[in-house]
Amino acid sequence: MKLSELKQLIQEEYASSKKVLAIGGVLVINPEVAKMKYILSDVRAVLGVTIVNNREYQSGNPSSKYEYAYLDIKIDPSPFPKGLGNTQAIVNKVEADIKKIRGVVTFKLKEKAHDVKTWTIS
Repeated sequence: MKLSELKQLIQEEYASSKKVLAIGGVLVINPEVAKMKYILSDVRAVLGVTIVNNREYQSGNPSSKYEYAYLDIKIDPSPFPKGLGNTQAIVNKVEADIKKIRGVVTFKLKEKAHDVKTWTIS
């Protein structure tokens, strides 16, 4: 197979795939159950999640036993079944899966899901 044919096949595959979604939200964990680094690893293992960046987040209660982080998450919709074809259903599934992770107290979305421009092959 020629390089030009391979590039064409890859371009067609990416053109037919959906865009990457981006969401943001506050993660609240109980560090007595699981440490933040292990929970972030579990978040990265959630179906469709491709990138997780965390930022420090200050809660309104400095004496809280919980730890807080603001997560920026990118989601690839392609591994989801056809039944979850719309953005909101995919985001709801990812949010629910994050809340099921051991040590997570809650995960609250703060940013509405939006499309992220996917890269192109030239």
